[in-house]
Amino acid sequence: MNTPAKTHRIKQTASLFAWGLSAPLVGLKTVATTPSLWLLSLVPSAMIVVVASAFGLGAGRLYDWLIARASQVTHAGALGSAELWLAKLLAVIALFVVVLVLTAVLVPPLSAPAMDALAGRVDRFEVPKTSGLVTTWRSIRVALGGMAIFALPQLLLAALALLFAPLSWLFGALGVIVAALSLAFDALDWPLARRGLGLRQRLAWMGTHKRVVLGLGTGVSLLALIPGLPIVLLPAIVVGAVSLIQRVDESTAPPAGV
Repeated sequence: MNTPAKTHRIKQTASLFAWGLSAPLVGLKTVATTPSLWLLSLVPSAMIVVVASAFGLGAGRLYDWLIARASQVTHAGALGSAELWLAKLLAVIALFVVVLVLTAVLVPPLSAPAMDALAGRVDRFEVPKTSGLVTTWRSIRVALGGMAIFALPQLLLAALALLFAPLSWLFGALGVIVAALSLAFDALDWPLARRGLGLRQRLAWMGTHKRVVLGLGTGVSLLALIPGLPIVLLPAIVVGAVSLIQRVDESTAPPAGV
């Protein structure tokens, strides 16, 4: 039987989760209706074009070299044609994945100065201005820290799912939760950095506000169902995360005069 206190906790949990879940949409609405944010919001998309084009050119040259090598070792006749076709298919898939991963890894740090400026325009929390190099280096450190903290558990859960097939559903669900937390960790970089929180302090903040964080991670995860979309919508995610932090700050601030 649900007591009034338990019912209140359930409603509060759902409300906090909804805050985080809706944050990317709140950010998207803010960006779409604020012309002064449009130019900065185009930076990640521009970076995608530049980075993907650069790596795409390199991948094209590497593809030509790989196929030239493969054609020297394939058999003659129909068997050789099939082998060469398979080699081309595997090369295209592998190089496409490499370009996609490198683009996804490099675009956020390269866009960091613009995203930091974007966060500054919507955040009511005032901080001293920092150079673009400092912002980029911070973004790289945060990305590496997030990989160290969240990637290893995901790999472990994937291995456990393979080793214990009957429990693969459980390890898969846990992997989804860890992935959502990782995405939330990245999204919260800008507002938490503006508040001077280091890695340990950020993890502590996430632990204190885990329902909000899980909601935010779920919201970004839904966007990630379309590959590359979270990068294109990075400005909306940044603005949404800033709005979310401000909402949490306001809800936890002591009443005026206390």
